[in-house]
Amino acid sequence: MPIKINKLESARFGIVVANVVDNEAKLSEINIAAKKQNVNLLTQRINVGNLTRFHSLEEDGYRLMDTIVFYERPVNKLSSKLIVIDSTIFHFAKPDDASAVGDLAQKAFQDYFGHYHSDVRLDNSLADAAYVEWAQTNTSTACTMSPVLLAKHGKEITGFISFKHHIDQTTEIILNAVHPDFRRRGIYKALVIATLQHAHAEGAKTVTASTQINNYTAQKVWAQLGFLHISSLYTLHKWY
Repeated sequence: MPIKINKLESARFGIVVANVVDNEAKLSEINIAAKKQNVNLLTQRINVGNLTRFHSLEEDGYRLMDTIVFYERPVNKLSSKLIVIDSTIFHFAKPDDASAVGDLAQKAFQDYFGHYHSDVRLDNSLADAAYVEWAQTNTSTACTMSPVLLAKHGKEITGFISFKHHIDQTTEIILNAVHPDFRRRGIYKALVIATLQHAHAEGAKTVTASTQINNYTAQKVWAQLGFLHISSLYTLHKWY
């Protein structure tokens, strides 16, 4: 099958959502599979350099929703210290922090610009909820290989970053956010530095990160810390 039903998003939006899992499949095969499974919304991600495929998708009724950019940094020549931020402490999350991290995510990702937000047929509040659930799930299942680092001001969580150590010696930044009231204080930069240090301690060779192309704040921090832009993907939607 060239597509796979996304059960989580189908339940969230109350429609049948599927993702294309074989970008080499013929569009006719994808359409047949989608109609067989009563798909309402189909999403597909392709490399931005594959313009032939992109134009074919446009002709088939797909619309561009966002562009994801990927960054990478070798884990070497690291600073030995975190950025010092007055009254802010950093520590790893425990499962019972999930609710508080979800509350922060709800504030931080309100009206964010992911591909579901870009689709006018979808409810933005439901799209916001995806990030809240993602943050809560990452925290409630945090472990040595998939930790969540918190920044706290007193008892209040002001930021978090979740990442995953892969067996290929790559550490991937999964999801991160800073509370709107605590932005522009260096918290996010400190969280990324801590991730680099932890990756190095775990034997990783590189750290990767990705975001929407218009998330300039995150990309500015990554560039300051030596990350390089290595690839980009278009996200497209088709409705049936």
